[in-house]
Amino acid sequence: MFKQTNRKKLDMVVSIFHGYKLLIGAVVLIFFFSLFLAQKDYLALGKNSNPSDQTVEITKNVKSKISFTSSKVYSLLLKINANSNANSNEFTNIKLVSGKKVLYSKKIYNNVALNQDGPNGIGTNFVLNEKKGLNVKKGKYYRVVMTTNAIKGHYMTAYTGNNGSIWNNVVYNWIPKEKLAKLLIVFQTIIAIIIFGIFKLTNKKNKKLKIENVFLLVSVVLITLYTFLVPAFRVPDEFQHFIRTYGILHGNFLVPLSGNLSVPHNLIPVLDPVNNTLYETLKNFNVQLSDHNINMSVINMALYSPQSYIFQLFGMGTTSLFTKNPFILLYSSRLITGLCCTLILYLCVKFIPFGKKTLVVCSLLPMNIAERASLSADGFTYVIVIAVFTFSLYVAFRKENMGKKLITLMYVLLFFLASCKVIYFIIGGIILLIPNKKFGSFSKGLIHKAAGVSFVGLIAVGWLKIASKYLINTQGGSSSSEKVSYIIHHPFWYVELMNKTFWMNLKNYTEQLLTGPLGALNIEINYGLTILIAFVLLRTIYLEKESIKNASKDFIVKNYIILICLINTVLIFTSLFVQWTQVTGNIGDTVSIMGIQGRYFLPILPLFLIAQLVPKSINDLEIQTIKNRNMIFLAALINILVLANVFTSLSM
Repeated sequence: MFKQTNRKKLDMVVSIFHGYKLLIGAVVLIFFFSLFLAQKDYLALGKNSNPSDQTVEITKNVKSKISFTSSKVYSLLLKINANSNANSNEFTNIKLVSGKKVLYSKKIYNNVALNQDGPNGIGTNFVLNEKKGLNVKKGKYYRVVMTTNAIKGHYMTAYTGNNGSIWNNVVYNWIPKEKLAKLLIVFQTIIAIIIFGIFKLTNKKNKKLKIENVFLLVSVVLITLYTFLVPAFRVPDEFQHFIRTYGILHGNFLVPLSGNLSVPHNLIPVLDPVNNTLYETLKNFNVQLSDHNINMSVINMALYSPQSYIFQLFGMGTTSLFTKNPFILLYSSRLITGLCCTLILYLCVKFIPFGKKTLVVCSLLPMNIAERASLSADGFTYVIVIAVFTFSLYVAFRKENMGKKLITLMYVLLFFLASCKVIYFIIGGIILLIPNKKFGSFSKGLIHKAAGVSFVGLIAVGWLKIASKYLINTQGGSSSSEKVSYIIHHPFWYVELMNKTFWMNLKNYTEQLLTGPLGALNIEINYGLTILIAFVLLRTIYLEKESIKNASKDFIVKNYIILICLINTVLIFTSLFVQWTQVTGNIGDTVSIMGIQGRYFLPILPLFLIAQLVPKSINDLEIQTIKNRNMIFLAALINILVLANVFTSLSM
């Protein structure tokens, strides 16, 4: 009896472990990755300010005021020049003083150059209390006092700020490493439990939630996290996309030839957008748009059509009715854009006849979610490409013919496809996969497909004609006609150049496609996470191929989709060669095509992978519910780890 009771308890424990092994494994991974990330204190720069070009001499007694916005100061930043004329016994004392009490003192010799070890190489880092930090009162004024025993002509010089006083900055010990590790573990575990709960609650017997619904729920969680955990403007060119969206909202549908838009001077309320941090955002959050306008350059965004910003405009336009806070405008626009894009992807996952799990995992790649949860037009471009692809497969494989609504939808999708990044217009050729009879008759099919392809081409060429006037102002654009001519006359040379560029940068392209760098391409993501997400993606496509291995494959359709992907890849390389690659001498001496980023291939990736699954008929295919959810959960888990990586990378 006793043995039977123990056996039942053991069976119960084993059963619980089996049901929650994914979550247990996730928590273990979170624990060790968090310990790796939290190896040092979380340091935050007090303000994004740079010194002016002006200097003052540090004479017998120089003072300046300083206040703090956090209670734990790690180091003081000053930019000081040595004086080579000084003697070896001449020195300067730097003190941090509260009233008559000296909190910190450092002696530096006037003839010894100081290390420029401050953030971005600006200033010297005077570390307080041997890296233990110094406790101060927020808002209280302290004094930086500098005295010297040097004689006139031997003084050191200190750089001033824009207000004329001695420039200084502060590095705060925002989160000690012990607390940081606990914070990361607890936060990631909570999110992992929430996502695991979604899978668990939607996978009950006889009530399995379809894969598109699970994708929607998981995506909403991840989109929200990326929206608020990636600092404001810390997405490639996001501050320029923000200005462009604001300009369109206020009637500037096309950028002036000068490339400048007149916007409130504090529309970008941080000094250095590409290096902005969460601390800086929180510190400056309480700001309202000014009535004073200045010109800001958005010449690189002039190539994007206004239609590319449809969701950003909806988000910013709606929010601007209630507030003039630029941070709120940004974050609300991010969130609304991300959710709208996710809703379209939800419909794509629902209606695509096969390759659902592959599409889900591709759409959960960290780089993909980061693009959607931003003001970048690239997220919308991905969504539209997938929508056109899904529409074509859905119509091609369904039994019924298209009605007027579906035909109208086709032209709407093609319009947005051609209006986004022009290099993806070739994806419009996917509609040729739709059998002519699905349009009502063979002749109607020919007419609509010819009209659709022509429609895409005309809009793409039309926008290129409008945008071409801006090319002369972009890097490498001045010789665009010569480059195109050279490619036409030397096609084999160009194929060799593309091949060389591809293999030289394959590792970078893979990282940029899957995980990052994120932020403004300056937040490095641990390469182990890239390997993990690559495994998840490859495992997913393998499992889907296995699930339909008995179905006959349509090699004509498969190869046609692959051909479209290859042509699109050539267009990406060519557009960057024409627009961005600097040519200083002979075009034929070009070593590599510049400016290509792995994320540009995101819209092509699902098409290429799903092409491997194309059957001749879907009659024998099993309806894909969320039966095997492991890979999707792992994809979500990797995103949680990536966000922790992003958060800690913002520390100095």
